[in-house]
Amino acid sequence: MRGELNYILAIFDDQQRQGPTQVFSTNIRNNWHHIAVICNSSSNTFKIYLDCVQLTFNGATTGTFNITQFRVGHWGGGPTLGQDWQGRVDEVRLWDRERTPTEICDFKDCTLGGNSPDLVFNWTFDQTPTVVADGPNPGGTLALDMSGNGNDGTLTGVNLTTLDSTSNFVCSDILPAYFLSISDQPSLFPVSLAVICSGVAVHFCAINQNNPGPLPPNTSVIWEYNDNNQGWLPDPNLNPAYSGYLCFGVPGGVITANCGASGYVDRSYRAKITKQMGKLTCTYTTLETGLRICCPVTNLQVNTVVNSPTPFNGAFCEGPVNIDVSLSSTDPFVIPPAIPPIGNLSIQWLINGIHNPIYDNMTFFNYSLPATPASLCFEAIVQNFVCAPVTAKVCFNVDPQPICGLIDGMSTNLIATANPYSYLICPGNDAVVGMINPTDFINCNPVGSSLLP
Repeated sequence: MRGELNYILAIFDDQQRQGPTQVFSTNIRNNWHHIAVICNSSSNTFKIYLDCVQLTFNGATTGTFNITQFRVGHWGGGPTLGQDWQGRVDEVRLWDRERTPTEICDFKDCTLGGNSPDLVFNWTFDQTPTVVADGPNPGGTLALDMSGNGNDGTLTGVNLTTLDSTSNFVCSDILPAYFLSISDQPSLFPVSLAVICSGVAVHFCAINQNNPGPLPPNTSVIWEYNDNNQGWLPDPNLNPAYSGYLCFGVPGGVITANCGASGYVDRSYRAKITKQMGKLTCTYTTLETGLRICCPVTNLQVNTVVNSPTPFNGAFCEGPVNIDVSLSSTDPFVIPPAIPPIGNLSIQWLINGIHNPIYDNMTFFNYSLPATPASLCFEAIVQNFVCAPVTAKVCFNVDPQPICGLIDGMSTNLIATANPYSYLICPGNDAVVGMINPTDFINCNPVGSSLLP
């Protein structure tokens, strides 16, 4: 419940009502609501607005009161069980003048800033570093006044020493007036992207759920980011270039990340929309929108160490080879020996253009199979999640192994010797030699012939 009060607050629900004696039947259970109570001390009358709508009491728009104490969360009638507020309270403000219905509505969903002579106190319950959300907060005894007037509230009978979500300072889960979407296509709003590649073009849009439209007059926007939960900072890439817009497109190369060893950055964005209203500022903060930003692979190389045989002029002869193949990059999320690769990195290996899955997601392997003509190529296709795949390739030429048959004497005047294929011939006689089986001669280099004397 958010309270915006003038002089006195009545805390009630649809079953037990304390404070003003007038009765109305409105169920406010199981949801956040804004309640504004306007009291007139001269006539002892009050009005109540629930979510900007004025309530009626037995047909009247005002009721009577006779209470002089201000309490939040517990009725002052004694320690009777069941008189504690069963719920959460946030953004309690006390004013010393009657606020108009327009003012009540305009300020109900925002965090109040600035000084006002009409504001008595402003308890936001976001009093960092005095307390920590979701506690424990053993030293917390006050609800600090953020108006600058020093009218702090005293916490009484509240257990802040344990992790107790029913009595501690907890993060509010109330839906804000604006929500943030990030997309690579404006037509996808309000659906937000979850992952992008560093450097791609995206669209941001902070949308008012109640009043969609352009940025209202006297309003500015600060865009903040939080990398890996390290704390919120104004984004220099978005401010001041887009501080005057609720919806805009960001060109490629602006939204980037330094990924480090993980290959990605988990970044959250939010927008703070501040509207100047007289002496006051009203700040609406969007829900945080998470975006994982992955980095593309750069400077990818395939490296080889030939163990055997020794290549000649960068080429192998057809047959068995033994080669160590490795992958390298200047990106720390690719550098070996990350086996399997970390994060969302995938590695696919092709050998001679054919996918070989036994080597996938390896940054190092040994290849010891026969090389066949005309080349031996190792190709790696590396992709980091949604980023475009990157390819690196190394090739060796492979010369075919010659298969040469036999050349033997074919003349009848040749004299055989004890050694095969070795003959004698008498001077003046012709010698005839030939291929015994011409089909056995494959991949042989042609050579010139000459007549023997």
